[in-house]
Amino acid sequence: MSRQRLGLFLAAAILAGLWSTQTLIGHVVRLANQPTLQAIRKGETAPSHSMLKGAISGYETAMGWTPCNAALQADMSLLLAQHADAAMAQTDAAQGDAALENMQHAVLERLACTPRDGKAWLDLAMLDVFREGAGAASFTAYRMSAQAAPREGWLAKKRLEFALTFLPILTAEELTVARADLAVLEHAHPNNLLAVQAAAKVENKQALYALFGATMPVEAP
Repeated sequence: MSRQRLGLFLAAAILAGLWSTQTLIGHVVRLANQPTLQAIRKGETAPSHSMLKGAISGYETAMGWTPCNAALQADMSLLLAQHADAAMAQTDAAQGDAALENMQHAVLERLACTPRDGKAWLDLAMLDVFREGAGAASFTAYRMSAQAAPREGWLAKKRLEFALTFLPILTAEELTVARADLAVLEHAHPNNLLAVQAAAKVENKQALYALFGATMPVEAP
C-alpha cells in the first residue's frame, strides 16, 4: 500500500472511530436518563436536584461531542425546563433567572442547528417574555415561528394562545400571523380552533376572529 493510500485509510479509520464514539456517548447518556425523562413527561414525582443536575451534566458532555444531535437537544430542553420550574419555585429570583438563561442558551443552540424549528422559535419568544417582558425580541421570535412552520396546526394553536396574552399590544405584523394561524385551524384543525376559542373566553368563532381583526370565511353552499 502506498504512503498516500495508507494516509487516506488512516484518516478514514479515525473519522469512523470518532463517529462511533459520538454515537455511543449519545446513546449511553439517553439510555441512562430515560427514567428521569419519562417521569418528567408523565408529570410524576419530580426528580431530585442531584438527579436532575447529574442528567444535565451528562447531556452537556454528550452534546460536546455531538452539538447538533436533535434527540439530545430535545431531551436537554426538557431537563432544563424542569430545572427552571424548580428554580422559579424558590424564593431566590437570581437562581430562577439563571435557570431561564440556561434554557434560552439551549434554545439558541438548537436554532443554530435547526433554524426552521418553529417550536424552538416560539419557545424563545416565551423565554424572552419571562426574562425581559414582552417586547421587540419576543415578537420577532413569534413571527419567526410562523415563518418556519406556517402550517403546523398544533403550533398554530400555541401561537394563537401566545397572541391572546398580548392582544392589546400586537402590531399589524403580529395580527397578520394570528389571522393566518386562524385560517390553518379553520381548514384542518377545528378542535384546536375550539380550544383557542375557549382560551379566549368568547362565545363563538365569529367573536374569536373579531379579536384579531378578521372575519370568518364564507362557507361554500
